[in-house]
Amino acid sequence: MKVFDVDVKYNRSDVPSNLIIPTNTIFSKKRNGIYKARIVCRGDIQTPDTYNVIGTESLNHNHIKIFLMIANNRNMFMKTLDINHAFLYAKLEEDIYIPHPHDRRCVVKLDKALYGLKQSPKEWNDHLRRYLNSIGLKDNTYTPGLYQSKDKKLMIAVYVDDCVIAASDEQRLDDFISNLENTFELKITGTLIDDILDTDILGMDLIYNKKLGTVDLTLKSFIEKMGEKYKKELDKVRKSSIPHTSIYRVDPKNGELKMTEKEYKDGVLKLQQLLGELNYVRYKCRYDVEFAVKKVARLVNFPHEQVFYMIYKIIQYLVQHTNIGIHYDRDLNKDKKITTITDASVGTEYDAQSRIGVIIWYGKNIFNVYSNKSTNKCVSSTEAELHAIYEGYADSETLKATLTELGEGKDKEITMITDSKPAIEGLNRSYLQPKQKFTWIKTEIIKEKLKEKTIKLIKINGKDNIADLLTKPVSVSDFDRFIKVLNNQITPQDILASTDY
Repeated sequence: MKVFDVDVKYNRSDVPSNLIIPTNTIFSKKRNGIYKARIVCRGDIQTPDTYNVIGTESLNHNHIKIFLMIANNRNMFMKTLDINHAFLYAKLEEDIYIPHPHDRRCVVKLDKALYGLKQSPKEWNDHLRRYLNSIGLKDNTYTPGLYQSKDKKLMIAVYVDDCVIAASDEQRLDDFISNLENTFELKITGTLIDDILDTDILGMDLIYNKKLGTVDLTLKSFIEKMGEKYKKELDKVRKSSIPHTSIYRVDPKNGELKMTEKEYKDGVLKLQQLLGELNYVRYKCRYDVEFAVKKVARLVNFPHEQVFYMIYKIIQYLVQHTNIGIHYDRDLNKDKKITTITDASVGTEYDAQSRIGVIIWYGKNIFNVYSNKSTNKCVSSTEAELHAIYEGYADSETLKATLTELGEGKDKEITMITDSKPAIEGLNRSYLQPKQKFTWIKTEIIKEKLKEKTIKLIKINGKDNIADLLTKPVSVSDFDRFIKVLNNQITPQDILASTDY
């Protein structure tokens, strides 16, 4: 792996200045305590004539969750590893030069995709994809970065240099890793010991118990560091068993901020930093703070003391409940269904927008949870509920296509659950036309799917709708019920048992 040849150097004056990219040395400390130094290019000052296509599809967190869910269901052996110096395996197509490490009057030509260059992620992804394809592992348009063998007995999920590998038997797993080692320099970061894999993946703490058939993803390590970082601020916040406040009265449209311009800019910057950390936690695996974080995130440009209090309340809650995360149980049911429950609250945002909540399961395990502001203003609760039903359906349909590509069976049944009787009645009437054009289009799509019988729509009581807590503040008892859902103590089957389904 030769990134550049120090013996072949060029005078700076002989090379176009736009092709010379400065470098920096980045020092960091890894989670395992190891200190690391890395030379990187200043890609932030690259000009467009130094790269071509730079966009690349890569693994996202929903893909890794699908991977872990399927690997657990298939009772597979699992290991995690890092590919050392990953980008440096990829050949650089463009002519790019960096300062000579020993003679600043000269430059050297890069042969490999050095970290920092805009095109490096794509060059590495393409290089790895070609290699894995050559040995019979393919990914697809729905799950880029999640590769699988034709017989579905070997899987690997790759995000840049982080990998998790699963195989149907231990020998095949070890043979595959040995083949990888012939091409790449690897570091094994996690292996099964007494049928338990205790490691981290993509910043999350992962425990896979092969014998019990369970997977747990948490952010305990990250959250504990947050607690230390904001200890002074958290000492002023009362501890709570729920992350959200009971009432949201902050209105940035009409509220007044008594501060100087500098104080305002500093306040917004602080909010951006805090919400960046909370969004990281929420997105990774803490579905229990989904509503609280999404709600306060809309106030990122309003550095009011009440906004800071809401943020520190969430952090305080996280610090007090570090073990909550995502839990999967092995699901041996061959006829696993996709179940989606939705809810909406109309006009509850400070700008009269509505909020929707969606929970999606594959079999008895949760796949995704989200609380979003509606994309258009709804003029009635029925319209808001219809919007939520469509969004839940659209994501369920994507999951269905993804599972089909991964060999989990075709024509997975999608069951949609709502507590809105008017929405169900409206979908059964041919002449219903909501006032908003976009809602009308979405409604027509759902009607068509109901007519085709590719989805089922079921009515439940409002008190049984756990997606309710993704649209508005709820009581401690209702929130505790949601935690049971996250722990698989309440499954879709339990929810459906309260209906006539």
